[in-house]
Amino acid sequence: MASQRITIRLSPALAASPAAIPAATQTPPYDPTKYTLGRLCPRGHDYQGTGQSLRRRHNGECAQCN
Repeated sequence: MASQRITIRLSPALAASPAAIPAATQTPPYDPTKYTLGRLCPRGHDYQGTGQSLRRRHNGECAQCN
């Protein structure tokens, strides 16, 4: 059986460094004084594969949705 070669090409937006990604799409760093992990938001923002969303402590909203 012949081996197959698969080539995956990233769009320029995906290949860019995190600094080049708009701030609206970045998840803020986890700061336990400001955020907590909670149930997944309706949009499914999963914080670093934890199965939970990063939520603001003062109102419980998803940090990435805002």
